[in-house]
Amino acid sequence: MGVKISMHPIRYVAAAIIISLAMMTASRALAEDNRGAAPFGLQWGMSSAQARAIGVVLTEDTHKNYGITYIATKLPKIIADIQTVLLSFGFDDKLWRIVAVSKDFSNDPYGAAVQKRYDELATELSEKYGRGDTESGASDEFFSDPKNFVYAIQSGNAWRYTNYNTSLLSIQLGINASDLSIAFYHIIFENNTLRAGFDKGKRTSEKKAL
Repeated sequence: MGVKISMHPIRYVAAAIIISLAMMTASRALAEDNRGAAPFGLQWGMSSAQARAIGVVLTEDTHKNYGITYIATKLPKIIADIQTVLLSFGFDDKLWRIVAVSKDFSNDPYGAAVQKRYDELATELSEKYGRGDTESGASDEFFSDPKNFVYAIQSGNAWRYTNYNTSLLSIQLGINASDLSIAFYHIIFENNTLRAGFDKGKRTSEKKAL
């Protein structure tokens, strides 16, 4: 014959509260961990030395618009058709900006292939970061003709990009072109909190140069 164990109502409520608090603490800890996670298996705020320590190969880039910037290879994770990844560490050696540039989509003046890929990534980014704001258009009727899409993008007479914003990140997915029939896409990730540190470092650097 089984023995039925009953719990005093007060103890039951206390136990429920303890379990609830434990779950909330675990959820907050997981959220904090996720907030630190950056694309391609990186961590926001990591130093260049920490990036190298996990196997990332960094080659310093000549452009300094976003502080010390490196071309990165051998990243822990990557998208198959990404060709170049740029990591910017600002002026305090903290990763705050990531730019990913795709391979060329060649011999396609209509831009059918790059637009298809753009739509795929837009869906994936929306699922992860929420609905984005898309800007798409052309300067006149000639450049809005689908057969002139890549030419219009390349000449600056058409545009297509989507911005995603969260409390932590600003993200842009966009289409660019380097030739009349060669297009590519880019994804830019910026950490809003760490950007404030970059802006402060930039002002300090400029004052020292004046």
